[in-house]
Amino acid sequence: MNEPTPRTLEDRLRADSAWLGRTLDAEDTSRAAELMARSVPAGRDRNDARQEIEAALAQARSDPGTLFEAPVLAALTKLRAESPAEWQRFRAKAKDAKVQVGELDRLTAQVEADHAVALFEDVTPWSEPVDGAALLVELRDTFARHVVLPKHTREALALWTTITWTVDAFDLLPMLHVSSPEKRCGKSTLLSLLSELSRRPLLATSATPAALFRVIEKAVPTLLLDEADTWMRENEELRGIINGGHSRKTARVLRTVGDDHEPAVFSTFCPKVLSGIGRLADTIEDRSITIAMRRKLPGEKVQSMRKADFGRLRSRCARWAADHGAALRGSDPALPPGLNDRAADNWAPLLAIAEAAGADWPELAREAAKALSAARSDDSARTVLLADIHELLSERAEAGCGNEPIPSADLVMHLISLEDRPWSEWRHGKPLTGHGLARLLEAFDIHPRAIREAKRVFKGYEPGAFADAFSRYPAFSAMEGAEQRLHGYNPVKIGVSANSQPLHAPELVTDEKRTKPYENRLCNRVTVEKEGTEGEGPESEGEAKAEHL
Repeated sequence: MNEPTPRTLEDRLRADSAWLGRTLDAEDTSRAAELMARSVPAGRDRNDARQEIEAALAQARSDPGTLFEAPVLAALTKLRAESPAEWQRFRAKAKDAKVQVGELDRLTAQVEADHAVALFEDVTPWSEPVDGAALLVELRDTFARHVVLPKHTREALALWTTITWTVDAFDLLPMLHVSSPEKRCGKSTLLSLLSELSRRPLLATSATPAALFRVIEKAVPTLLLDEADTWMRENEELRGIINGGHSRKTARVLRTVGDDHEPAVFSTFCPKVLSGIGRLADTIEDRSITIAMRRKLPGEKVQSMRKADFGRLRSRCARWAADHGAALRGSDPALPPGLNDRAADNWAPLLAIAEAAGADWPELAREAAKALSAARSDDSARTVLLADIHELLSERAEAGCGNEPIPSADLVMHLISLEDRPWSEWRHGKPLTGHGLARLLEAFDIHPRAIREAKRVFKGYEPGAFADAFSRYPAFSAMEGAEQRLHGYNPVKIGVSANSQPLHAPELVTDEKRTKPYENRLCNRVTVEKEGTEGEGPESEGEAKAEHL
C-alpha cells in the first residue's frame, strides 16, 4: 500500500529528510518551508524533484542530455545547495554514466553576485565631486607623512594608487617594484600604507601560480606581494604569470578544470606591487616602476599609522574614479623624452591621470618619469655587458688590433677587473666565467668559436659578431659619460680581417695578478694552451682558467 502523500510543505520536508541526509526540528521546518515555497515551482513537490532526478539519471547512459534539462538542473541546484553528501553520491553515479560532471558542476553552482566583493571592505564614494589635483596632493602628503621616500617617488606613488581605482580605464598596468638594499628600509610600512589607500587590497607573503590567477579572475584585487625576493626569483611559472599580467591582451592563463578537464581562461590583469631586497628578474623590473627605499636617518621622523584613519581618502578616490574613469579611456598623454618604449608604456597611465587632475601634476608626473625611469632605461645585465665589451673593443681598435679575435679568457679577465660592475661577483659571490659569458651573449646570437693559431686552439669572439647587437641594443649611449669613453668608435663598422695575425708575447695570468686591474686587455693575450697540445680541441687551458675565475 502506498504511503499517504504529505499535505503541507512541513510534512514534505520531514518525509524527505532521510533522502536529504538531514533531520529538521520543528523550529527549522517552518523557515525551510518558506524557502522551499519560493524556490520549488508551483505544482511540484520535493518528491517530484527527487523522482525527476532519479528518472533522468536512469536515462543518462542512453541520453546524457536529460540531466541538462531545465527542470532537472533546477532540482540538482537545490540538491547541491542543501545536501552536499547526497550531491556527491549523485555526482558519482552521473560520472559512471559518462556524463560531463564538470559541466553539471558549473551549471548547478550557486555563486552570490557579491561574493568576491565580500572579501574586501565596501567603499562608499564621497558625496560630492572631488578635485583631482587636491586628491593627488593629499595622497602625496600621506605617503610623505608615514614613510621616508626619495625625491619624485611620492608623486609616483600618489599617481599609481589612483590607477588602482581606475583599472577599467587602461589596457596596461605598470607594476610597482618596492626595493631596498637591506632590511628595515620601510618596505613593509609602505606596503601597509598602500593596502590602506588602494582599491581591493590583498596583501600576501607567498602565492602559488594557481592561487594567483584564480584570485585575480575572481576579484580583480590590488595584489601586494611582500618578500618577493625569497619566493618568486626561482619560480619561472609565477614570473610568467606576473609578466603576462602587464597588458590586458596578454593577461590570460589557460587551464583545465573539473573532472572532465574542460579548458578555461583565467585573467591575470590587476594592479600588482612586488616588494623585496635587491633586484628582481629583468623582465619584471622592465614592466615596473621602481621605488628604491632607503633606511631613514636618526633625524628623519615619520608618523605612526596605528591611529590613522584612511577611510576618507579611500572614499574620495572612489568618487574621483567614478567621475573620471570614462574620460581616461583612450587617453593619449604627452610623454617626456628619454624613455624607452617599455618605460613609456609604464608611465602612460600615470601621466593620463596627471593630465586629468590638472594643475601642476602633468609636469610633476613627467619629472618623476624622467627621474625614475629614463636613467635606468635598458640597463639589464646583458645590455650593460654589451656596453662593457663595446668599450674594450673600442680601445683595442685604437691599439691596432680591433679586427682580431679576442680570447674568451681575455674578455672574462677584463670584465671581472671592472669596478662598479657585477662581473666580479656574478653568481653566488663568484666571478663570471667563460661559460657564463657565453650564456649571456647567446641571447644576442653571439657565440664563441674555436680559433686555431699554429699549434694552439682556443675559444674566442670575432669583433664583427657584436655589430648587430650593438646596433639593436645601444644601452651604452644612455649611460653616463659613455660616448666620451667610446672614443667615437662605430660598432657597425667592425669587421674581421682575413689576414689577422696571431698575437705575441702570451703571458700567464697568476692569482697574484688577478687582484689587480687587468692591464693586458688590449693586444696581449693570456696563455691559452700548454706547448705541444695540438688538436686537443677548444677546451684549452686558458678557457679552463677562465672557467675557474
